[in-house]
Amino acid sequence: MTTYYRFQNDQPHLGEKVHCFKDVSKFKEFCKYMKSQDPSFSRMKFWEIEGLFLKEDEGDAVVSVTHVKEIKL
Repeated sequence: MTTYYRFQNDQPHLGEKVHCFKDVSKFKEFCKYMKSQDPSFSRMKFWEIEGLFLKEDEGDAVVSVTHVKEIKL
């Protein structure tokens, strides 16, 4: 299994197909940018996801979630 990264308010569900970052440093950079742009960013949660790769999505990945864990940045 490969580890991916995602941010959203609610925990992703097992089997759900989600867009994820493949690289943790790019994920953190994007989150830093979003924090400066979105006033409701403080409600966002961060997730480490293991999943089955489905397809590329502009340098990132769409995966089917097999395991999810909330992380802190």
